[in-house]
Amino acid sequence: MRKLFLFTLLLCAAPSLVSRVQAEVRVPSIIGDNMVVQQGRKARVWGTAQPGEAVTVTIAGETENAKTDAQGHWQTLLGPLKAGGPYVLTIVGSNTLTFKNVLVGDVWICSGQSNMEFQLINAKGATEAIAQANYPEIHLFTVEKKTADAPLDDVKGQWVVTAPDQVGQFSAVGYFFGREVYQRMKIPLGLIHTSWGGTPAEAWTSHEALGSEPDLKPILDRYQESLKSLPQRQQDYERALAQWEGKNLYQDPGNKGEALGYADPSFKTEDWQSMRLPQFFETAGLMIDGAVWFRKEIELPASWAGKDLALNYHCRKQARR
Repeated sequence: MRKLFLFTLLLCAAPSLVSRVQAEVRVPSIIGDNMVVQQGRKARVWGTAQPGEAVTVTIAGETENAKTDAQGHWQTLLGPLKAGGPYVLTIVGSNTLTFKNVLVGDVWICSGQSNMEFQLINAKGATEAIAQANYPEIHLFTVEKKTADAPLDDVKGQWVVTAPDQVGQFSAVGYFFGREVYQRMKIPLGLIHTSWGGTPAEAWTSHEALGSEPDLKPILDRYQESLKSLPQRQQDYERALAQWEGKNLYQDPGNKGEALGYADPSFKTEDWQSMRLPQFFETAGLMIDGAVWFRKEIELPASWAGKDLALNYHCRKQARR
């Protein structure tokens, strides 16, 4: 990646929720349990319900009312709110939505290309950083990747609390940035990870903006022209890819290790190679997608007999395909 984008966010992921009318009160996925609301400014909460329905939104002792339009859309502005929490956010219409562990603080978008997409689990010092990732006031939201030729009404994802079992797949840059800010500011933080490695700037630019600039309009024209042949080109690509993989990639014959006795403690492993974990199979010279057996011999004190133990993957093991 060549760029790092870190922007403060009010509390929005898309201009609206859905175009179809919903009988019940609904909200986009960015509004949910563990969400973080931007402090110090009006925070937008929005959704859909029955046309003409009254909707009441309450958080931190503040209540705002809204009414849906003819298409069933509603929105209201809360605050400004002071940093704090956790709070309960309730949205009441014909039904009631209740979202717990809601914080008020600073919200940041972590966006860009591959450098921002790079996951914490693959970063230098990942084992220690993940083990120490206990920050109940830093909440994470990863936007699921999806392409579209027009802005979407919602995204897929959910807020999670920073903890060792949640942070490993999050953006490494985003997490380290958020951790640094939190340690300095001591206020709740929301980190929204929305990046896609290798994407060009025009992929993040509206059609209107591209079409309004003479130097950029050819990009839009080429894109619209390419859509005409997209289905056939997609079929051709998938066919060519399958042929290439059949010729060049290791074909997994299935897990034959058990039949060969790999699981037998007495099986001889002198000719097995060593592999440092964690790392990708490819970086260890295993250009395969399939089963890999590992063997690690350790000695345990007799006093540990009958006790539960946890295996630590950060060690050298022997491996054989």
